[in-house]
Amino acid sequence: MKILFVSPSYKPAYIYGGPAVSVSELAEALTEIGHSVTVYTTTANGKEELLVKTNKPILVNGVAIYYFRRQTGDHTHVSFPLWRKLWATAKEFDIIHLQSWWSLLIIGAAAICRAKKCRYIISPRGMLGRYSFERQHSVPKKILHQIIGKGLLQKSILHATTKLEWEDCRQVYPAWKGFILPNI
Repeated sequence: MKILFVSPSYKPAYIYGGPAVSVSELAEALTEIGHSVTVYTTTANGKEELLVKTNKPILVNGVAIYYFRRQTGDHTHVSFPLWRKLWATAKEFDIIHLQSWWSLLIIGAAAICRAKKCRYIISPRGMLGRYSFERQHSVPKKILHQIIGKGLLQKSILHATTKLEWEDCRQVYPAWKGFILPNI
């Protein structure tokens, strides 16, 4: 199976904590059992950028990683080159696995997947729990969710990493289909 991961950050951007490790370990484990795995990510590394080759594949532990510069230096991780590449190549993959949620990069990627009628999985990484909607930037999140988020989530498959995350996500969209797969 040809699998594409889209993630706002990827190793060696360990400044972001667990997802930099768990996403790369999942991608590498999938290659070990015979899948073809590609990653589209940004050069995000906190307020700085990773010093890596951009717009061309770098093979690491069997995974083809494409790093793209971001136009914003914040948590939105907007990257027009990444979106252009996804628009051009989305149909080449059997499934597209989007990592996180409240990043404009990922919301844009979900919109591209929907427009291209591609199957896509969303791993919200804890970002769709009640806390997320009630704390930081809660009003903009609620507005964004009502305008575009809800429709994008409805077309996706949910990958929760815990039972609690599954239950939180099902409160956001009760009919969401998906699965629980803990981090490796």
